[in-house]
Amino acid sequence: MTDVLATWTGPFDRFAMRSGEPLDGLPTYGTYRTDDGHVALGILDEDHFWVGACDALGLADVGALDLAGRRRRAGEIRRRLAEAIGSRSRDEVCRLLESRGVPVAPVLSRTEMLRDPHLRARGVVGEDEQGRPAMGHPVRFERSPAVRRSPAPALDEHRGQGFAPRPEP
Repeated sequence: MTDVLATWTGPFDRFAMRSGEPLDGLPTYGTYRTDDGHVALGILDEDHFWVGACDALGLADVGALDLAGRRRRAGEIRRRLAEAIGSRSRDEVCRLLESRGVPVAPVLSRTEMLRDPHLRARGVVGEDEQGRPAMGHPVRFERSPAVRRSPAPALDEHRGQGFAPRPEP
């Protein structure tokens, strides 16, 4: 999923999406501010993730709440998560939650995303022929890998030429 989202985001910040609203009112799914950035928390209805998050963040008194209970107390839980997460650094929150198997990820700046070792190793992020940031294809095809063979065309470069299949390499 990370690879796909990175390619949707792209290397340039022309379009900024600023939505921190949790999915359908779930306080355990969405982004939270840390003292130096943001994290994305991904707990839907998995109680074991919720228990791990509560243990890590000092919220044991609400750790036994099931999904329905968390939704009923969404405002309180959202506030408490925001307090517990907001008092720590982004990397500390990720380490704490990851150590308990909780789905969490740092929200990276564009620069951090373009330098991310995971995305670079998978070929999702790289450079074009001119050394500018470029996104690779996030899906791996066994028989016909998606590779960049030429730079993107200039505006109107192929106007009026119609569609023609690419020649085989």
